Amino acid sequence: MTVVKGSKVYQWTVVKSRPQTRAWQVVALCVLVASAVVGAFMLGKHLTKSLDGLARQELAVLRAELDEVRKAEQRLRQQRENAKLGAEVDRKSLEEVRQEVIDLRAALAAQKEENQFYRNLMSPDLDTRGLGFGPIEIVQTERPRTFRYKVVVQQLATQQQLLTGTLRFSVVGRQDGEAKTLALKEIASGVDGNTVPLRFKYFQNVEGELVLPEGFEPERIELEARPAGNSSAAIEKRLAWLVQGA
Repeated sequence: MTVVKGSKVYQWTVVKSRPQTRAWQVVALCVLVASAVVGAFMLGKHLTKSLDGLARQELAVLRAELDEVRKAEQRLRQQRENAKLGAEVDRKSLEEVRQEVIDLRAALAAQKEENQFYRNLMSPDLDTRGLGFGPIEIVQTERPRTFRYKVVVQQLATQQQLLTGTLRFSVVGRQDGEAKTLALKEIASGVDGNTVPLRFKYFQNVEGELVLPEGFEPERIELEARPAGNSSAAIEKRLAWLVQGA
C-alpha cells in the first residue's frame, strides 16, 4: 500500500446525540437563576421591611423623647413664670407695706400736731407769744401730680387778739436734676402774690390745690409766717414732702 508522506491521520469517535439531556440542563439552569432572583427579591423585601420597622421604632423613640423635652420645657417655663409672678407679688406687697408705714407715720405726725394744736388753743403756754404752726397736710388727688394742701397757722397767747400777717409757702425740689424752688403762686390757683395774707384771732387754715410741673421732684416744704409790724416774731418751718393717700 502506498503511503503518502506529510498527511495527518485523524481518529474519529462516534458520540451518541442526546438532545433531551441538554434541554433539561437548560431548564435546570433557568430554574436556578429564577430561584436566585426570587430569593434575592424576597431577601431584599425582608430587609426592607426590617429596616422600615427599625426606622419606625427609632422614629417612635425620637418622638417620645421630643415629647418629654417639650414637657420639660413647658414645666421650666411655668416654673419661671411662677417665680416671676411670685417676685412681682412680693415686690408689690413690700411696696404696699412700705407705703402703709409711710402713711401711718405721716398720719401719726399729723395727729400729734393736731393734738398739740388743740392743746395750745385750750391751754396756751403763758410764756409763749406770737405765731405757731398747727397740722400741715399734703394729700394726693385722683389727678396726676395734683395735691390738696392745708396749713394751719395759730396764735399762741392766753389773751388772743386779732392778728394780721403773711404766710410764705414754697416747695423745694429738683427740676430735671437741678435744684429749684417753687412759690405757691406758681403751682396753685387763687394765689396772686408771693405770700398769703393772714388775719385771724385763734387760727387760720390756708388750703387749696397745687399742681407740680412735669419733671419736678419735690423734696420738702418751706413755710414762713410773719406777723404784721413785728418781723422779729416770724417763724419758719421745714418738713419733708410726705404725701397722704386720698
